[in-house]
Amino acid sequence: MASILKVDNIGKTSGSTQDTMGGLLKQWCNYNQGYNSATVEFRDSFNTSSLTDNGAGDFTITINNNMTNGNYSHTCDGNYNLAQGNYSNTTGHNQIYRSMTSSVYSHICLSGNNPFDYHVALSMIAGDLA
Repeated sequence: MASILKVDNIGKTSGSTQDTMGGLLKQWCNYNQGYNSATVEFRDSFNTSSLTDNGAGDFTITINNNMTNGNYSHTCDGNYNLAQGNYSNTTGHNQIYRSMTSSVYSHICLSGNNPFDYHVALSMIAGDLA
């Protein structure tokens, strides 16, 4: 028989407690944006139900279990060239231009504001689930 442990706070025998649920990621995904004609797809994900390609470097990530509101913290980043060992694109920028309870839109560009599909794209959300 499986057991389930449910707690609101975990703390030391002395000192303050911490809200463990508040410190966890509520959504994350590692996906291919279609770099070099590759298939747009998830490599792995958590609490993510779909990925929509809106154009070069422009994606909608659908959250499986909604967030409480659109004021959560979202981070995105990517890598455009794994073969040469480039682990980050220092000449580009990532924009999160719309955060909603059920999805987030992210846009990744190279310098000069030219949209670009990364080989590896990463997204993470921290906040409260509805």
